[in-house]
Amino acid sequence: MAKRKPSERSHGHAPGGEEPLDLDVTPFLNILFMLILSILAMTSWTQLAMLNVAAPQIGGGGGDGGAAPPPDEASALNLTVFVLKEGLNIGASGATLDGNSEARPGQTLIPMVSKDGQPTYDYKKLQERLIEIKKSFTSEESMIISADGTVPYDVVIKVMDAARRSPDGRILFPAVAFAAGVVG
Repeated sequence: MAKRKPSERSHGHAPGGEEPLDLDVTPFLNILFMLILSILAMTSWTQLAMLNVAAPQIGGGGGDGGAAPPPDEASALNLTVFVLKEGLNIGASGATLDGNSEARPGQTLIPMVSKDGQPTYDYKKLQERLIEIKKSFTSEESMIISADGTVPYDVVIKVMDAARRSPDGRILFPAVAFAAGVVG
């Protein structure tokens, strides 16, 4: 048989009895299979750090089908830390946190401090305030963080770290939820 160019070959049964050309894709599939196995093997060795964070739930009022149980002492606090451009505020419903606070309405409870000539958040003072709150509400473990849209993400992480544990290792508020926006 005379060799022909690929463009001249027929793709059906040729009158001369020549068989159609079949491609063997088995080696290609073997390579893909080994690639998938190696990727799966690599992902099992990779460990990612994960923070347990819960989004606030939208509660439905009205109707008797979705009635929530009455709040107990643990859920009555509703502790919220507001991360603003000017500083940090702490709020709660169902409790008075600090009767002798030096902040006035419209001012931040924990203002920014100057560190090396740059304004920064006072995480130590925030942690001190949260330790005092924890003394009054020992069974409370949850808090809400509401951050201004212009606040950098690392500031929110540092607020979470300050609220999670005290300097001596005691657990403060490990269950963190994020609010949809700044309320106060």
